Amino acid sequence: MRKFYSYIAVMLFFVSFGFADETGCTNPNACNYNPNAIEDDGSCIFADCLGECGGENYECCDDSESEYFSSCPIDCTGCLGGDAFLDDCGNCVEGTTTDELQDCGSSPCMENWAMDCNGDCYGEAYLDDCDACSEGNSGHTANSDIDCNGDCYGIANVDDCGVCSDGNTGHESNLDLDCNGICFGDAELDNCGLCDSNPDNNNLTCSGCTNINACNYDSNAILDDGSCVYYDCSGVCGGDAEIDDCGTCSCPIDGISALAGCNYGVIQEFNGDDLGCGCSGEESGVEPGYYYFDEDSDGLGYGDLAIYCSELDWILTDNTIYNIAPEGWVLNNLDICQNDFENDADSDGICGDIDDCPYDSENDADEDDICGDVDDCPYDAGNDADEDDICGDVDDCPYDANNDIDEDGLCDDGSDPCPNDFENDADSDGICGDIDACPYDSENDADEDDICGDV
Repeated sequence: MRKFYSYIAVMLFFVSFGFADETGCTNPNACNYNPNAIEDDGSCIFADCLGECGGENYECCDDSESEYFSSCPIDCTGCLGGDAFLDDCGNCVEGTTTDELQDCGSSPCMENWAMDCNGDCYGEAYLDDCDACSEGNSGHTANSDIDCNGDCYGIANVDDCGVCSDGNTGHESNLDLDCNGICFGDAELDNCGLCDSNPDNNNLTCSGCTNINACNYDSNAILDDGSCVYYDCSGVCGGDAEIDDCGTCSCPIDGISALAGCNYGVIQEFNGDDLGCGCSGEESGVEPGYYYFDEDSDGLGYGDLAIYCSELDWILTDNTIYNIAPEGWVLNNLDICQNDFENDADSDGICGDIDDCPYDSENDADEDDICGDVDDCPYDAGNDADEDDICGDVDDCPYDANNDIDEDGLCDDGSDPCPNDFENDADSDGICGDIDACPYDSENDADEDDICGDV
């Protein structure tokens, strides 16, 4: 054995001088280790037990009790200059050790491979799923750091109902306990503090109207149940009367409500102050009227009626259904002559638009085609035929311009044989007395003595 080592040392010595600096001994355990060499040329030699570089004294390698044993250049695998060594459990490790020869679990064998995580050689302790050294002599139970949710060092725990809760479970501990402490029970604690399994009475014991302004305010209620009602404008609690657009307390429904506040017809209908023409908010609005069309602009209407407003009040509502009266419409139906502005001016019962004599109530009484209002002789068809400026209806001799000049009672219109002879040919000689030389002598001075026979 010693000769074998000597042979190796001599060979390595001679070989070491055969290469350039880029080759040489690359084993730092060798006494001729060349830190500049980048390729090992097999020239490494080692100090022997006496410290001689390349020496052949290896006696210390056979005696582990020798004070020089640690200087032995042969490792525990028998390799001169090898790196293998005995670990804390006395196993040869590192260097050229193999799992095949030593069943150490790796090649080379790792230092203290036979030591467990608790530091015990060939102990039974190991790292559990949470990397905690457990079992063996560790005093720690494997995976005891895993909570019920499977989380290492988690804080989940099994609650009183056997449910893994808290931690990363997403489940609150004892959430499955009802208010009576029964797991998975159906009793619930309502907002009034009552615990039972009847949902129909939830919150009933402390609910009510909590608005102090409501007329049914409940001072004992702590939960508002939406039951609050208020005084309406008529002073009725919960009533349905409202201030309408006209500013009047009214019923907002069609007709009379069965609800309080609109009972018995006491409150008027919504916007009832608007009679069709708006309202002012203080009193009843403008009333609509019955209008008729004034055809002849005489201020008097006639024909079919229409409903209009004389004006619109300043508040208009949904009851404002009428318009302002158009021009030409009036509030009466008194026009007896719708096309006669003067409405039968002559009061003859015939409207002026169809009356031949609109200003002659007797309508040309003398039928001379001249209306009496412009006829100088309205009752004389001849219109003063004798032109004596006396109308025939009042002229004693309408055809005698001299009007019975001889005053014999006979007009000179053909009926007076002697219009200028009062006695009308007294001697009946056929000669009127006004031209008869002997008016009383029928023979007219028969003896021609120029003395009338009557004298």
